[in-house]
Parts: sequence; structure tokens; C-alpha cells
Amino acid sequence: MRTLLRLLLLLLCTGLVLHQPAAAQGTGRALTLEGLDQSFTSGARSIAMGSTGAASGGDATALFVNPAALSLLTAPEIRLGGVFTITDSKQEQDWIPNRFYPNLSLLLEDMLAGIKEPDATEAQDKLQRPFDDLKPDWTRSRSVARPFLIAAALPVDIGDMKAVVGVGFHQSVDLDHFYQNNTILDPNLGLYRPQPLPVVTGQDSLLVRWYGYQRERIGTINGYTASASFVPLDNFSIGLSATYYRGSSDDVELTTTRGRMTFFYDSFRLDQAGDVWTVTGTSTWSGFTGSLGLHYRDTYFSVGGTVRLPFTIKREWERTLSIAYGPGSGTSGGTAVSVGGPAASGSDEISYPVTMTVGFTLTPSEALTFAADMSLRGTKDVEYAAAGAAAVSPWLQSNLVHLGAEYRANDWLSVRGGYHTAVQVFAPSGAGLIDEPARGSAYSAGVGLAFGTFGCDIAYELVDLEYQDKWETNVNTNSSNRHRILLETYVRF
Repeated sequence: MRTLLRLLLLLLCTGLVLHQPAAAQGTGRALTLEGLDQSFTSGARSIAMGSTGAASGGDATALFVNPAALSLLTAPEIRLGGVFTITDSKQEQDWIPNRFYPNLSLLLEDMLAGIKEPDATEAQDKLQRPFDDLKPDWTRSRSVARPFLIAAALPVDIGDMKAVVGVGFHQSVDLDHFYQNNTILDPNLGLYRPQPLPVVTGQDSLLVRWYGYQRERIGTINGYTASASFVPLDNFSIGLSATYYRGSSDDVELTTTRGRMTFFYDSFRLDQAGDVWTVTGTSTWSGFTGSLGLHYRDTYFSVGGTVRLPFTIKREWERTLSIAYGPGSGTSGGTAVSVGGPAASGSDEISYPVTMTVGFTLTPSEALTFAADMSLRGTKDVEYAAAGAAAVSPWLQSNLVHLGAEYRANDWLSVRGGYHTAVQVFAPSGAGLIDEPARGSAYSAGVGLAFGTFGCDIAYELVDLEYQDKWETNVNTNSSNRHRILLETYVRF
């Protein structure tokens, strides 16, 4: 009976947590929107040039970025592309010594090796040691290869007006996400917003759960797009596109209870606990949107812009909970036991506002092009609504600046490079400015090779992100390097 009650309580708590909106990354927040902000600018040429494309265009992948720029295509074209991604992640924790609990930082930072046990009889006076092998610092590397796009475009004439139509599929959102924190305290002793925890005084005591948390999502959302570009006036074009989104992801959350701490005025006691809670499930994503694009081209410059209409992504999820009670959990006489929970399912919706990208290119010579884009993503107005719950706006504003250049060395070789900001949609825990998002940088380079009607574009991109979660007790430094290598081949008829 006791096991059943614990299971029901855990199912209730897990359900509540899974409906919380995304926030700062520092503690064990459940998987909801993670990964949805990682949208892709399609096309190896575009990514090599800092993910510009609103004004540069020139190939079939323009149908995904600015449909009006399809008008720059002069011959039928088919493109195929793939992407290989390596993501390196790590976390380093630094715990601040506390004068009331001098051995707490040693325990949580795993610095007890070589320290002699004191001669003590009371449990709280002894040197507290962990009951498992989890370390506060960790590193992780993961690689994956996926198809990236298929695109086809065909110039046509509608009376006296030139037009280009195109269809294709591309990876619109990279849902891959991973986060881990092996040292979380509940309640959080280092929290100072909205106010710090009171100090334990006199004969009082405070019970704290010590646990590790890990979450991972693996998957993509693909966009299936049909587009058309029309040239009603010389050098000026308009474009329309419609995109159906469909994707899936595998979601895993792992919570390991490492111990239970009882804090007194100037000491604490650590008791064993070994519960492991695992939530596994899948999410299916779907939605539909449309875009309007404009493009103007002159001899030495071009300007372009695209507006994406408001749309909603619906997530339908299923999950299963399993619990492995350890010998210190107090369940079944202190012996290890596993309990499987019933499957659960539900849905939620993510609503996006109007978004806009504007771009400019400068071509001082036939061999050289400079490009700049500004992406106004409207992420602070994104709304998340779990079934039966009021909508919330969980993200911060995340506009992006893109810069790129291309040098055409000769008829068969083009060299490209670029940079863009990688502004996140969350603020680090403990940030001085609570509405200031974490910021990274993305660097890219690539080449284009043309051999008659055949050719290929190759791009490399490095997205570098580092931020610190800060509390009164500790500072966690989180780092992520995402390497992408893209290869596209094409044929022009």
C-alpha cells in the first residue's frame, strides 16, 4: 500500500512538472518546449554565409527562406542535402564554502578523497560521503547524421510575366536537446529570488532532498513547402509559400535521488536514498504556416524581406513512468524494488506570432558579395498552453543578426564565410538582469563547386554557447559546442 501511495503521488507530481513552462536551465525542469527555438535556415550556401538568405537567394533553397528570391533562379534545379552534427556539452560546478557547514561544499563538489574520518559518534558530526558515483562535473559528446533537404524549382512564364515555382522538404527545427545537473538541492539552499531561505536556528531542522536530473530529447520537425515567385516589374519580385510541419521526438527524463540531508544549526546529516525515476515517451509535432516575401535586385545591391504568418505547433505526447526504489528508500523493508507506472498521454500547443526577416546584399564586383540579415523572431510573444491550462509566455526575446560574404574565385569555385549571433530564449539562473537571455556566437565557412550542370555546396558551422547559473551556494558553468557539416549536391538543366 505504501508503495502504491508513493507511486500515485509521484505520478501527480510528474504530471504537474511536465506542464510547467520552460524557464532558466539551472535546475531540473521537465521537457516541454526544449529544442523548439532551434530553427534552421536551410541551404548550405546560406549557412556558410552566416545564415543569410533574405536578399541573396539564387538557388532552389530560397523557397524555404524567402520565396521571392526564387526569381533569381534562371534554370530548373534539383537539390539534395544532408547534415552531420556533433554536439559537445559539459558542466562544471564550483561550490562556495559555508561557515556553518564547512564540509558541505566538499561533499557536493566531490573533494573528499584523502580526507581522514573524524573521531565522532553522532552521525551529523561524521564526514558525510556520497552513496553513489555521480560527479558534479560532466562532459558529453553526441553525433548524428540526417537528411537535410530536398528541393526542386522550375522557371515558368505566365503570359509576359516570369515566375518560378518550387517544392521541397527541409529540416525546419532541430529538436535535439540535452541537460544534466547531478547536484540539485530541494529546497534550493542557494536561492535568493524572491528571497533567501531562512537560516536554521535553535532546535529547528531542515530536510533537503539531494538529487541528480537529466533530460534528453532527440528528433526533428520537418517542413514540407510549396512556393511560387512572380516578377511583375523589372528586378522586383514577390513570393508566396505554404509549409506543413511534421516531426517526432524521443523524450527521456531521469531523476536520481542521491540522499536526504537533515540540516541543524551548525551541522548536517546525510542519509541514504536510491530512488531512480525514469520518464520515457514520445512527442509528435504538427502545424501549418504561410509566408510572404519581397525582393528587389539592382546591379550592385539587393534587398529582400519575408514575413511568416502566425501559426501553432501542436504536440501530442505519450509517456511512461518507472521507479526503482533503492535500499535507502524505506520501501519493501529497505530492499531494492522496481515499480512500473501506467502510461499517460496528452497534448499542448505552442503559438508563434508574426515573424520577419529583412536582408541586404552588396555586390561591389562580379566576384564579391556581402550579405546582412536581421531576424525578428518575436520569441517573447510565443505562447505555450498545456491542455486545460491558461497560456503563458515562457521565452525571452531572441532576435538574431547575420553577416556573410562570398568570393567567386572563378567559374567553378566560390569561397564563403559568415557569423551570426546565437541569442537564447532563456536567462541563466541568478542572472543580474532577469530579462537578459544567454548569448552565444555562430561561425561558419564553406565552398561552392560547380562542374557544368552539376555542383555541390559544402558548409561548416560552429555554434558556441557558454553561460553561468549562479546561486548563493554555487556557480554552474554550462558549455556547448555544436558542429554542423552540410553537404548539398545539385543539378541544373
